[in-house]
Amino acid sequence: GPLVVRGTRMLHASRLLRAVDVVSSCHARTTRRRPTHSARGWAPLFAARARMASSACATEDAASLAARKQATRVAVKAALRALTPTDMASQSERIAQHLLSSLSCFHASSSAPPPTHRPRRLGLYVHCAKLREVDTTTLLTHALALANTEVYVPIVDMPRDATGEPNDAPPSMRFLLIKSLETDLEPKTMGIMEPTEFLEDGDGKTKRRPNLETPRVLDGPLDVLLMPGLGFEKTGARLGRGGGFYDAWLERYFKKCDDKSWVRPPTLALAYDAQILSPGTVPMSAFDQYVDALCTADAGVLVCTPEGKRALRGTDP
Repeated sequence: GPLVVRGTRMLHASRLLRAVDVVSSCHARTTRRRPTHSARGWAPLFAARARMASSACATEDAASLAARKQATRVAVKAALRALTPTDMASQSERIAQHLLSSLSCFHASSSAPPPTHRPRRLGLYVHCAKLREVDTTTLLTHALALANTEVYVPIVDMPRDATGEPNDAPPSMRFLLIKSLETDLEPKTMGIMEPTEFLEDGDGKTKRRPNLETPRVLDGPLDVLLMPGLGFEKTGARLGRGGGFYDAWLERYFKKCDDKSWVRPPTLALAYDAQILSPGTVPMSAFDQYVDALCTADAGVLVCTPEGKRALRGTDP
């Protein structure tokens, strides 16, 4: 009768509301990897992160978290503006030297070859001077000169409708293969250099530039991803500039790695000393991605997780 139908509908509605509560809860499961048995020594760090996230979620709503993120961004940007061109150039070069001497990916002859002898794959970013990002020119030049190595850099896709007009959908990001800093990049928004969509083959014909996520490249993952950010803690907490590009891309790419039973690539962020903040300063939601390691001019490579240690020379792949 009507009462039975009404009761059934109310039951379905209550189940739906519980499901929404779980998905939207700050305790919902994220895509971040779990520590393995080899990571037992890191258990206190993971536990501390969980306590911090749980405490923050229990006392802070989305609006408050967004306000704290914005205030932190303002403070870090002010610190970056205080750096002189000489400061940034000096720190960038020291960071590059730390990475070139410490990461196994830059020493192909001394590290184990990738599985099935596929090309080694490095993800890097092309720095933007206006955003005062750590300069990656030295790293890119060195990576592009390595044998049996593919270098992928990001391109941001602004959303457009069927007529080509911008719409309100969130932007997305891809990583495209480049072989030259001189011929494969072009300036986009704010003068940021991004890869061109097409490249020329030996016969003068053009073809679409290989995408890290296309079937042609699906024989293995990135071996390491070097990425930017705005603010960091030594725990690996990362604050971006608010676009969510890397968080969204990493979530998608890590899922692809899991589906393929690949080892997820370690993520390593490059930062000026002024971008490293005191513990508990970087606001993190349950869905923000931590990095596995950091590199600064003064401290060198700071390992934040077991995956970060895997990127270093002299460690097992």
